[in-house]
Amino acid sequence: MAERDGPDGWRRMGYAAFRTRAREIGDWLLSAGATADRPVAILSENSIDHALLAFAAMHVGIPSPRSRRPIR
Repeated sequence: MAERDGPDGWRRMGYAAFRTRAREIGDWLLSAGATADRPVAILSENSIDHALLAFAAMHVGIPSPRSRRPIR
């Protein structure tokens, strides 16, 4: 994954690092008490951090609501 990081550069994260970090975040979500009955709401623009949190939640079975309305 990659995202703009300032006017001149990019922040990049490879798949292995992404998977490792998403698993770590998923473990933290569970230890913080997030469950299927207590889902995670992600309020951010598109970013690597947003993707990490969404994938972490999915990995441990915690829903993260997303818009059902198509973006135009």
